[in-house]
Amino acid sequence: HKAERAPMPVNLDVYEKAFTTGVNDIPEEHLRLYKLSNIGIEIELERFDVENYALHRPPNLNVFWVGDADGSSRENGYELISIPLTDWQIPITLTKVLATVAKACPNVWASPRAGVHIHVNLLDMNSAEFRQMLALYLTMEPLFFAVSGGRENSIFCVPLYNSTADIQKF
Repeated sequence: HKAERAPMPVNLDVYEKAFTTGVNDIPEEHLRLYKLSNIGIEIELERFDVENYALHRPPNLNVFWVGDADGSSRENGYELISIPLTDWQIPITLTKVLATVAKACPNVWASPRAGVHIHVNLLDMNSAEFRQMLALYLTMEPLFFAVSGGRENSIFCVPLYNSTADIQKF
């Protein structure tokens, strides 16, 4: 049984409104789309000013993002965690959360211990689809590392293309 892809609503302003007036103003037919969401994002940062962030956060940003202390980071390490999002919700929510962080936490730092994690729900894929997704990822992975600021040699995120034994299993 394949999960239904969440259709993009005609008017994204409906979701923009949630940041200023409340999630109760989102029509029920749009709220059901959250059940079809499949992408999660985690943003780890250091030198995060939790109190100032809370003061500057739009009223309903926490509908889409929650935060928690990040034990793997130092200097007020903090992690912002999205709810499962659809692909078209990401630009809206990510723009809002990053703008809020920039305004509220001018000294925030994405140190070598910090990172961005993208989680994609692949549970509905069969093995052939999973192999296709893996092949696509392997094609893109060098680009991801090229823009990562030198993390290719990090012990915390070893490139899959350097793990030939693991690739051979697939």
